[in-house]
Amino acid sequence: MSHVKRDQAEFLAGVIRVQRRGTVVFAALMVAGMLALFGWDVLFDPGVDHSLAGRLFGAGVLVTFTWFIWRVGGYPRIEVTPTHLVVRNPILTHEIPWRAIDAIETFHGLTLALWDRREIRVLALSGSMLADLFGDRTLHRAEGLIAVGRRNAPAGPGALMELPRRRIQLRWLLLPLVLVVVTIVVWAAWQADPLGGAPT
Repeated sequence: MSHVKRDQAEFLAGVIRVQRRGTVVFAALMVAGMLALFGWDVLFDPGVDHSLAGRLFGAGVLVTFTWFIWRVGGYPRIEVTPTHLVVRNPILTHEIPWRAIDAIETFHGLTLALWDRREIRVLALSGSMLADLFGDRTLHRAEGLIAVGRRNAPAGPGALMELPRRRIQLRWLLLPLVLVVVTIVVWAAWQADPLGGAPT
């Protein structure tokens, strides 16, 4: 099966998520390492400051770095749908109708040029030394899927008038849950610490 036919078949199958697997795996390993460091710091070796405030501060720093690593390395992707291209960058999410894409650039990563002269950088497919050395199959796959999406773009007045949208998508609802879990774990470790400041 040719690349064009394969891309067409994938496009017709539904929503397609594209991201570099190697980057996602590396980010997942980094997150696992940060969580292990969080557990070690909270449960076994909180350093000089064994107080509850000191432990909470250290846990907060580690959790913040863990969130940052995942948002930059594991979260970014593009989603190809029959009507839109969705670009999920670490902070902003762009929903772009196919007819709004004027051109695509693949020099040192993927950049979308829109009809209103805006450019959107796809951070999930940004340039890398490994991709330059060994080739970037994920970038070529994304390029092919975008070409199919533009060819099959919906027609009609409604489609022509639809504008690109962007929004901040940080999953704020998870933040309170994470804070509660971290606080409970840190408090329990502080209570059990033989050197800690919890009253007996």
